[in-house]
Amino acid sequence: MAGVADVRACLIVSRDGLALGASPPDEEEKALAAWSQIAALGEIDRGFVGLRDEMWVFCRRGPYAA
Repeated sequence: MAGVADVRACLIVSRDGLALGASPPDEEEKALAAWSQIAALGEIDRGFVGLRDEMWVFCRRGPYAA
């Protein structure tokens, strides 16, 4: 995530929700917790969720989501 100073973590998942990678790797568990809350919203392709002092961004393209 070089060059994106405000991004704390990025998680790449498969279409079925399996984590394929995270950056930085030590933030994968926290990103998975966020992902489980986003996935609970249902089938979405992209969007923003504002929570307290954080903004979560979600995008699905083909077989992958981030």
